[in-house]
Amino acid sequence: MTLLQLLQRIAPELSEPLTMASLYGSIALALLTCFFGFRLRQIWYALLVFAAGALLGYTAARLFVPEKLWLCMLIGLGAGLVAAAFTFRIYQAVVFALAFACVFAMVGEVLGDLYPTVSIIAAVVLGVIAGLLAARFHYRAVILITSVTGGWRAASLLRRCVPSITGETMLIVAGALIVAGAVFQFVNTRKLAK
Repeated sequence: MTLLQLLQRIAPELSEPLTMASLYGSIALALLTCFFGFRLRQIWYALLVFAAGALLGYTAARLFVPEKLWLCMLIGLGAGLVAAAFTFRIYQAVVFALAFACVFAMVGEVLGDLYPTVSIIAAVVLGVIAGLLAARFHYRAVILITSVTGGWRAASLLRRCVPSITGETMLIVAGALIVAGAVFQFVNTRKLAK
C-alpha cells in the first residue's frame, strides 16, 4: 500500500484533493528530474540509498518482531539514515542503482500491460545496460537518463491530467521534453563536468 492509498483510507473525504496533489507533485518531480537531473543527482542518490536501507531494515525487523509495527518502522528509518550516510562511499554502485531504477521503471511503464514477462526481462536488461553506462560515463549518461526518464514520466502524467492528449501527442510532448531537458542540462552543467 502506498502512502497516498493509506491517506485515502484514513481520510476518504480528502481522496480527490490528495490524488490531484500527488499527480501535480509527481509532474513537478518529473520535470525537475528532466531539467535538473544532473544537478540534483546527489539528492536522488541519497534518497535512493535511504529508501533501500529503510526497506531492508524494515523487512529484517518484521522477521524478528512482526507484532511491533512501530518498532519495525523505527528500525527501518534508522537503517535508511545509516545507509544514506554512506551514499558517497559507494558512489559507483549508487550511480548504477539510480540509472537502473529509472530505466527499469520507464520500460515497465511502457511495456508492462502489453507484455508482462517480456517487460520484466527487457526492463532488467536495459536497466543493467543503463547502470553500466552511467557508472562508466557518469556525466553524459546521468544527463541522458534523467532527461529521458523525467521527460517521459512528465508527459505520461500530463496525459492523465489533460484528457485531450492522445498517445501520439504524448509522444511528441515526451520527445520535446527529453530534447529540451538534455540540451538544458548539457548547457548548464558544462562547468560541473570538469
